[in-house]
Parts: sequence; C-alpha cells; structure tokens
Amino acid sequence: MAPPTWKRYRPDPTPDGEPEPGTPTSPRIKAYQPPKQPKPVRSLEERTVRRRGWKLPAAGAVVLGLVVWGVVAIFRGVTAPDEPQTVEGYAAMLDDLREETGGTQAFRAVLYPGYAVVDVPYADDERSLSYYWDGGLDDPSKGTSTETPFDLSALEPTDFAGMCEAVRRTVEDPETCYLILERPDEPDGGWISAYTSNEFGQSSYIVFDLDGTEVSRYPAE
Repeated sequence: MAPPTWKRYRPDPTPDGEPEPGTPTSPRIKAYQPPKQPKPVRSLEERTVRRRGWKLPAAGAVVLGLVVWGVVAIFRGVTAPDEPQTVEGYAAMLDDLREETGGTQAFRAVLYPGYAVVDVPYADDERSLSYYWDGGLDDPSKGTSTETPFDLSALEPTDFAGMCEAVRRTVEDPETCYLILERPDEPDGGWISAYTSNEFGQSSYIVFDLDGTEVSRYPAE
C-alpha cells in the first residue's frame, strides 16, 4: 500500500484587510422571540369613559342624581313643561294653540298627566280639529262638534292640582286623575270635571266651577 501524500500549506499571498469604517457587514441573526400578544379590543364604554381610578358608591350616585335633578327642576320651573295639569304646562299648551290656530277657543279639552287632547273649531260651523299635545302639537284629526266653543285661557290652572287631590281622596288606592274642560249644559253647572278610578273599576268624579268651587260630587258606588 502506497503511503499518503500530504500537501504543504501555503498561506494566501493577498489576504483581505480589515474593512474600512462604515462598510456594511453581514446582518446578525437575532434569537427567536415569540410574537407580542395583541391589545384587547375595548368596549364602547371603555373608549368613551375615562377611568379615574375610583368609583362612586351606589349611595353617592343616588345622592348625586337627586342633586342634579333638583338643579334641573329649579331651572325648568320645578315641573316639566309638557304636563298640561300644571301651570307651566297649561300655559305652554295654550301658546302652541295660539301659534297653530290663532287663538285658544276649544269645544273640549282633556288633560292627562303628560299629555292632553284638545278639540278646537275649524271654522264658523260644526267642523273641528282634534289635537294631541305632549309638549308640542301633533297633526290633528278632523271631525265635527255641536258644542259651543269657549276660551281655554278663562280657566285657572292653579286649581287643577287641588281638584285632582280632592277626587283622589274619594277612591281607595286611586290611579291616574284626568280633567275634562268643557262648557256646562246648565247655567249653574261646572266647567271642570276631575275623574279618577282604581284597579277594581271603582270610579269617581267631582265637578268644579271656573273659580275652583265644587259644584257636584259623584263618588264611587
């Protein structure tokens, strides 16, 4: 067997020198790192409400709500303007009628808590328009009436609350009180009738004159 032949090492006669400053070098390979977790999607409340790091206790929230309500009530005249059984609400309703019809003449008006239904003359005959008012007048429905119109501004709304209190005392556990304003059939009859009832179907009403004087009473049987 022939002996192995060995090659003599010969160094490179023209080795590469040191790289010039600023010469780019091969990029270093970074160690693997897991991807960052995405940020959770915030709810609408979290996007619109900044959290201050404290929460108002439930009792404090109630007190704060009452204070805010009181301030609002003061600026709004204590009662909402869309309550036709109040002085402010009744005046607002009459203002809307004046703007819509040119006056405050009516055949009949029924005042509920929060809204009213008013029948007004359309012309000098039996034609009438029935408006629904709850802070503003809706488009009226058309009809006829044989009643004689009267001026709603002749009634004193400061007596309305007392009329409802009086009739509610005539029924046990009364529900809503509503007022009917219309010209009386008899000269000595009343102009305002206050009605109430309870969940058992017992109803009662009291008739009052223009000055708030009780004319007649019809208690529940």
